[in-house]
Amino acid sequence: MAKHLHDFLARATQKASADLEAALLRLPGDKRDWAAFGRAKTELAQNRDALLSLLHANTQKVIAALNAVAEEDLNVAVPMPWGPMALSEVMAYPYWNMSYHEGQINYIAALLPRGDDR
Repeated sequence: MAKHLHDFLARATQKASADLEAALLRLPGDKRDWAAFGRAKTELAQNRDALLSLLHANTQKVIAALNAVAEEDLNVAVPMPWGPMALSEVMAYPYWNMSYHEGQINYIAALLPRGDDR
């Protein structure tokens, strides 16, 4: 059963990475330098290729790390700032985090004015 968890998390992490990239690339080119309150700068506008390369490379590292976890270690308690979590729960964090940020990008994209907006 545990190997199913490894496989699921590896597939989910890979899909979340691809979905995150797709959300980034859907942003119109003229909106990629948008900054909250005109102050925060986005790395996407400054170096998209390097950012996507980093996403691809780190996704592969995460998947390798997920697959390297031994089945007997899945229930090991990992100290976290908010309290201990099982290693199996921690392993889901990269998937969850990329999905969360995809949602942020899609939400911001929905708020950006479009060419036909006045």
